[in-house]
Amino acid sequence: MYVILALVVLLAAALFFLGARALMAVQEGRRRRAMADRLAAVVVQAKETHRQRTEVAESGAALTALLPAIQQAKEGPRRVA
Repeated sequence: MYVILALVVLLAAALFFLGARALMAVQEGRRRRAMADRLAAVVVQAKETHRQRTEVAESGAALTALLPAIQQAKEGPRRVA
């Protein structure tokens, strides 16, 4: 009689432990998916920023090629006075 009771208690404890582990795994998966979504949004934003900076640099280079009188100072900005 006590052996059966001990086995039932042991089985219940094992089921409780496995259920708790399954819930933790589901929560971890949700956290990872949320983090992946946030990181994907940051990557899209970074790509857009990079694209804009590249366009600005290319337009500046094109303007300098078109008007060679406008050039960057070779030794830094001039000091006046």
